[in-house]
Amino acid sequence: MEEIRKLKNKGVEQVREGDLTSAFKNLRLAQQYSKAIGNKQLYFESNVEMVNFYMMKSEIVKAGEVLDLIEPSSVYTPLSNCKYYHRKAFYYNQQHILDSAAECSFNALRIANKYGLDSEKGVIYNELGNIYERMFDYDSSIYFYSKAESFFPKNSIDYANTYFNKSRIHYLKKELDSCVYKLKILEEQIKDSTWSRIKAPVYHYIAVCYFEMEDSIEASKYVVLGAREEIEIQIKQHGKDIARIEAEFETEQKNLRIKQQEETIVKELKEKEILSWFIVLMSFSIVIIFGFYFVIRRKNKRLNLLLRENEFLVGEANHRIKNNLQLIVSLVAREIDKSDKNEIDALTSLASKIESIATMHQQLYLAEEKSQIDLGEYINSLCKNLNAFCTEKNINFNYKVQQPLLINASKSIYIGLLVNELVINSVKHAFNLDVNNAEIQLDLSISDKSEISLKFSDNGIGINENEKPKLVDMLCRQIKAKYKVTTNNGFNFSMSLLV
Repeated sequence: MEEIRKLKNKGVEQVREGDLTSAFKNLRLAQQYSKAIGNKQLYFESNVEMVNFYMMKSEIVKAGEVLDLIEPSSVYTPLSNCKYYHRKAFYYNQQHILDSAAECSFNALRIANKYGLDSEKGVIYNELGNIYERMFDYDSSIYFYSKAESFFPKNSIDYANTYFNKSRIHYLKKELDSCVYKLKILEEQIKDSTWSRIKAPVYHYIAVCYFEMEDSIEASKYVVLGAREEIEIQIKQHGKDIARIEAEFETEQKNLRIKQQEETIVKELKEKEILSWFIVLMSFSIVIIFGFYFVIRRKNKRLNLLLRENEFLVGEANHRIKNNLQLIVSLVAREIDKSDKNEIDALTSLASKIESIATMHQQLYLAEEKSQIDLGEYINSLCKNLNAFCTEKNINFNYKVQQPLLINASKSIYIGLLVNELVINSVKHAFNLDVNNAEIQLDLSISDKSEISLKFSDNGIGINENEKPKLVDMLCRQIKAKYKVTTNNGFNFSMSLLV
């Protein structure tokens, strides 16, 4: 019986840690063994914890099937009966059968109060807070969340989760200042913790409150913090998955080696006496060869797995960066609507530069090789965005981009910013209001000698003969490109770059 209880308790701990695969194996064994020996108390406890397991996996139907197998009884311990009613309340709550959920929670609370089960009261009150939150009875919800807080240590994740739940009610009541104030207190308390699953929703609700209060700058700050914690959650989950896969793989390899050794021994016993030493020598050689083979194979598989995980995380990071940059562009666009004419040009130029960087991260996210991107596809996407801007100004933008055109990602961003700067400068400075047939032309290609050629021109007023556009000059120097500027019949720019 003690071994069965250990299996059950280990499964409970693994559910809390998020290791659901191992938890299921241990809880399932505890179910089967307790049923086999006819121990009703252990069978009841194992099924109660199995209900909790299925609820954590959102497998509601299976949880209901397990609940149908058991009923509380006075012969069972008060703790197991209390847990039964709480898990059933959790089940009804997820089914949105809120009256039954509240009834089961109060049954659990009566047992906890009668037998002094203070360790269960925090969980029960927290569930009641969630039930009344779903009933839109926010005052009762805050009351039960406050009661739950008093039963959890203030430095525990359960306390932080309950405090967050209570703070969220202020948002639902549209008390935005109170919500932000309380969540910032919680943020300070947990800032040094590794509780990403608490931090992420805290940052999310602070950002939402600031957006609704029209404070876009503060909102953006917490959007970025929330995105970081979401990535941290994914990294931790991938780490657990990799550790589990490695453990299963190592176990499989050990079993395979044991089986091979047994077969070798059986084979040796059947060999003729005069060949015994020869067979022993050959068997030893085979074991060594297979040992090296499986070690190398295991390492290669592990490296391939880690490589795929790394490529996924790099791609996910580029996707997140692109989304955050798009958010910043949206915020700048909102400021453009509020700004005067002098500020509009500066903000438009800034938004265009950010958009070009975001486009590059989008290409990196889609590319199979993360260190290189198709420059042709990147510049073509960038030109499509700039074409819409030119059309608004009645400027004809003709561009021709060779594809495919693979290049180092670090150089691509400078070429993208260069194209962006050339087009924006022409739109802003090259044409007078009364100019007809305003035109911009761009040609990007690569020669057989792997030399990129960029040609740009407009039919505007041009620039002074000795004048060099500062940002254009800086970007060309950054990638060590050769360029030339002429002012015959407008502005003409040509650049070459070896890749």
